[in-house]
Amino acid sequence: MRDVEYLAAQKVETDEKLKVLIYAGADDYMCNWNGQKDWVESAWGRRLELKTLAINNASNGSVNSSTYGAFDRNKNFAIVRIDNAGHMVPHDQPIGTLDILKRFLLQ
Repeated sequence: MRDVEYLAAQKVETDEKLKVLIYAGADDYMCNWNGQKDWVESAWGRRLELKTLAINNASNGSVNSSTYGAFDRNKNFAIVRIDNAGHMVPHDQPIGTLDILKRFLLQ
């Protein structure tokens, strides 16, 4: 019998209409980043290749030098670590959270 996580990962990879975004605050002790990262790597069967996130400047579409985390994306799946945020990521990093949601939903 296969794990539910493996089956969910397989479904996401085969159904391009299904989008999955997993995010965690780097300072979250309840749902910590390392646990999320390990779970995703186990379920998806690959090592994550994290890239730095910089906040998009909405007024001109450019990216400034303000970074707020790291991410890995593969087609319709993304995992994000948000720095300087705990369990309440949208409260702790509202601009970064909005930027992530916009990027994920509009791409």
